[in-house]
Amino acid sequence: MVAYVGRLVNAVNFEGDGFEPVVKSLFGEKGLVPDTFFKLLDWSREQISSLRPGHGRMKRQVSDDLVKGISDVFQKLMEDLRSSEAPEAVAYFELLGTEMGYMKSNQIRDALETLSMYHHVLFKMLPTSALFKLTSGLDNEVFAHYIFMETGFALPTLAGMPLKFSLTGVVAPGAKGGLTNSPYMGSLSFMPSVGVEFITNMGVQVPEYVEARLQMLTTLHHESSLNAKVTWDRNQIKVNIPAPSGNTELFRLSNKVLSISAGESKMVPSLMEDRTDSTECQPFITGLKLCFISKYSNAAATNQAPYFPLTGESRFAVEIQSMGDVSEYVASLSREMFKEGNERVTALKLSVKAEGVDAAELMASLKYSHNKNTVLTEFNIPDYDIEAGINFSLIKNDPATSAMRGITIDVTNKNVPQLSLTARTRLERMEVAMLQLQMTLPSLNAHGSITSTLNIDDITILDIATNVNLPETTYQQKASLRYDDNKIQLELKTDANSDIQKLIPNAEDHHRQLQQILDDLLDQRVAKTDMKLRHIVTKGIEGFVHRDAQG
Repeated sequence: MVAYVGRLVNAVNFEGDGFEPVVKSLFGEKGLVPDTFFKLLDWSREQISSLRPGHGRMKRQVSDDLVKGISDVFQKLMEDLRSSEAPEAVAYFELLGTEMGYMKSNQIRDALETLSMYHHVLFKMLPTSALFKLTSGLDNEVFAHYIFMETGFALPTLAGMPLKFSLTGVVAPGAKGGLTNSPYMGSLSFMPSVGVEFITNMGVQVPEYVEARLQMLTTLHHESSLNAKVTWDRNQIKVNIPAPSGNTELFRLSNKVLSISAGESKMVPSLMEDRTDSTECQPFITGLKLCFISKYSNAAATNQAPYFPLTGESRFAVEIQSMGDVSEYVASLSREMFKEGNERVTALKLSVKAEGVDAAELMASLKYSHNKNTVLTEFNIPDYDIEAGINFSLIKNDPATSAMRGITIDVTNKNVPQLSLTARTRLERMEVAMLQLQMTLPSLNAHGSITSTLNIDDITILDIATNVNLPETTYQQKASLRYDDNKIQLELKTDANSDIQKLIPNAEDHHRQLQQILDDLLDQRVAKTDMKLRHIVTKGIEGFVHRDAQG
């Protein structure tokens, strides 16, 4: 009951008799409330005692016993209520001092049963039915329409008739499709779409007398589709996707203007001045191209033309168009186990193929050797002349240095080495540690390495050596740090050697030619003056230096 300033705002009263069986079943001896309370108390004690060592009862068993006990008590309560006489009760409702009505106990029970039925239908039957429908066919449809905007206003005019504007926004999402599943085969169809439309009206409207207005329809639309068939067995998964047979409009923004008068609507013709109508396409993937379409009238050069988008019909779209060269796209992932000599090898192969007139295939494979602990990956794209491989291998332990660990990464293109990376590390009795990184570029005849060694004994010694070898150029640097209780000693040694002139034959001739070109450029005379470009550049540099000296 709620009161405000001495006045009763709303009230709900509940009166009745014959509730003694209900109260006894709920709060009496062995009723629902005390019995549940004691069962929860016993369950808590069991949980605490189960933490003690040697307790053999499982928590799962305790939980099952608790749920079963509460369920039995609840069933007993329902049986007692069914067997007892129905209580007489009346619910009285009052709102703002006005009697809203009465509801008897049987009416309340009917309302609760109706709510229970709706709950069962909405949350149990419908989801199960929808899931069964979705997984039993490919022709399901789900669509919705929602008005998310609706506004309008009017402006006075000199003629006395109001000029009215209104804007309405509607969104319509939906999807078609479904999936089917059978042993070793499945089919999936999924075609989502969503459209957003803005309806703009502007004009004079006097009911039963005058109705003249312009209506502009602006639409944003997206649609895509995926139809696939999936087959599988123990060692392979294969996906077949048919190529699109026509144009697929991924996104569209369109606008058109209608003239409405006396109940009739006519399309307003587009202005032909400064009209743009273009379609630009570029390759997307094999067999498909991505196109951008533009159709609109700007008419900015015409003084009496309306502003865009009132210039007529316009359209902007992004489409995927089929070139007809591909009939189907096939992707497969397979696994194979075999032996190469005495080596056990597990191989995974991924293949993506476009089948049709101009067939194309992309292939990637991975091989793992169980005995050598090596992983070899390969990529092959014939259309782009790509054939690369990456080999990962673990460096075997050297019997003389059993603590050595390492990894090597080799990159090849068409079986020609392109890059090699090696990392090694060694740790012996927490006294000697070594870390080495190497990189080799065979195509450039270049390699480099950095080696760090730490020796912890009576004297701590840290040595770092860097080596870089380039064509006709070598660079070496060594750093040694010694530390004991009395002193720290650092020693650096650098050695660099370069004979770069061997890489550039006739370097002096090239230098003279470059100097001659610069001299000819600076000796050119500036038009309508007696000065040369050299004089202007020289004076500019002198002025700049003189200004810095004064500053």
